[in-house]
Amino acid sequence: MPIDYVVDEFISRSSQDKTINSNGRKLFDFCKLNTLRVANGRIGADKGIGKYTYVGSTGSSVIDYVLVSPCLLNVIQHFLVNDPNILSDHCSIEFTIPCKSTDEQVTSIENVPYEKETKKYVWKEARAGDYFFNLEQEENAFRDLSGHLAQATTQQQINENISSFSNLMEKVCDPLFSKNLSECSNNSDIEQTSNQPWFDDECRRLRNLFYASLNTYRRCKTLNNQTELTTARSNYKKKLRQKRYIFMKEKTTKLLVSKSKNVKEYWKLLKHAANLKTKCTIDAKRFSEYFHAISDPNDRFYQPDEDILYFNERYIQGEL
Repeated sequence: MPIDYVVDEFISRSSQDKTINSNGRKLFDFCKLNTLRVANGRIGADKGIGKYTYVGSTGSSVIDYVLVSPCLLNVIQHFLVNDPNILSDHCSIEFTIPCKSTDEQVTSIENVPYEKETKKYVWKEARAGDYFFNLEQEENAFRDLSGHLAQATTQQQINENISSFSNLMEKVCDPLFSKNLSECSNNSDIEQTSNQPWFDDECRRLRNLFYASLNTYRRCKTLNNQTELTTARSNYKKKLRQKRYIFMKEKTTKLLVSKSKNVKEYWKLLKHAANLKTKCTIDAKRFSEYFHAISDPNDRFYQPDEDILYFNERYIQGEL
């Protein structure tokens, strides 16, 4: 046990998974080092049960956990591990914590800027030592942040502490695990959609509205925000289909008209529709030599065999 480990009230925990592997022991060690408690199998509808959180073809196990500090363990009002579903091998976990205000809503989200992720973190086992070293270098900063967070009483102070924590983790992790998303997402569906000729300002506005609604719902998962998110997503997808259909219809009409009135324009549109971007590099002489070689009447391939030459004669004589 760590020297500063705080022993709290003993609450027995149940689990349908009776197997403990190395990953489970690492998780328990992590909880001990950071004074965290496992909520699964201890509270709510899962108390005394500890339902499986993974049900797959290879078996069932408890591998999804809710970890909380001791002061929050008794605050959770509702805790439920849902049944398996067709969307995932993992069971969703629901829990609620009472807050001072549950009616927070954003009245206008169209002008709310959304944040587009530009990087992600990829764990590299070879840099684990450097990661722990960087954490130790920022030990004083994390200790100060913990003190500030304990004294935070307003929403602004909490937001400032969260920003400080994010900045500290970026300072620790960026040199080791950061990867620019632009390097691996240039050909993503989003970028391809944005580069389409029919993707105009109206599509861009509805996309921004959808992302803003998504961010709002993630911050405050109320029924009203969920409804606005669903509506924004539906409007955005509908507009994409509408713009794509209009563009393709105009393109088809132009192709049919040019077929009879402008042959040059017709073949130009046809070539563009076929995505033929490479130019032919074969000159006329090589082109002629190639076709002469494959259609040479003196070639053995074109010489009839004996069965063909004497077919009629053998047929008349009754040899066939």
